Amino acid sequence: MNGIWLGMTTGEQLGTLSKSDKKILHHLYSKLNQYPNNDLYSFVVLTEADKMNFEELREILRGAGLGLNISISVSMDSFMKQADELANKLESRSGQ
Repeated sequence: MNGIWLGMTTGEQLGTLSKSDKKILHHLYSKLNQYPNNDLYSFVVLTEADKMNFEELREILRGAGLGLNISISVSMDSFMKQADELANKLESRSGQ
């Protein structure tokens, strides 16, 4: 989450993000921000439903080509395509 936020703010300040890139990153950030992501949740006991939700998120991330050792590319276009795909998958999931 911090990396996405840093990329958005730095890219905006440097003027290196297109309008489309900004939209994709903001959309992705808002979708991922719906999941617990800070130290407040480090000692929370997860229910089976919580575990299933996180496992589903892991599969969605992998399906979009994001995750540990899934793909490494220096291309911003490649990352933006993956980020857009992920945001769309999360959007369709939340609409269910």
